[in-house]
Amino acid sequence: MTGAYKMEVQRITLADAIANGYSEIQQLRDEMNEWKDNLENGNLGHTDKFSRVEECAEALDSEADNEPSEELPADLVLKEVSVSVQVNRRKNKGPSRAVRCSNACAYLQVVCDELEGIMEDLPTEPEEDDEGRITPEAEKAAEEAQEEKDTLEEIRDHLQSTIEAVEGIEFPGMYG
Repeated sequence: MTGAYKMEVQRITLADAIANGYSEIQQLRDEMNEWKDNLENGNLGHTDKFSRVEECAEALDSEADNEPSEELPADLVLKEVSVSVQVNRRKNKGPSRAVRCSNACAYLQVVCDELEGIMEDLPTEPEEDDEGRITPEAEKAAEEAQEEKDTLEEIRDHLQSTIEAVEGIEFPGMYG
């Protein structure tokens, strides 16, 4: 017997991966807030179920609108990457909240991984010319590379923080 989900590889730009990850977190937040409101309006605000739904909604709320303030450098916005996400084997049934959250983390993680690889390749030390001297141009290029690396690190750290905040969320079941 195979599982309910299968892995699907998608090609996506770095900018779209960030947007998809945060969009999914926002949708989950909205669903959990709606569920919380419905429980509260149905006089179930004192139940254990309400507490678990509220805790989940608050955890998602803290990250949903927390996209990185730094923008990707223009040369990376359209860079394509492959991301593996889980999809339901049954076409007429969508993925669970937990799977959707996992997929959101996968979108963000693939960006983190790509940024890490790019940062490793940036020459942040000035290169010497044929005579062993460091030219002003080489110094300027190294400074620009260091600035780009700092920006990429900030974006990566922000995305990693979001992943850590949402990947451990336990979504309550409808009946459990």
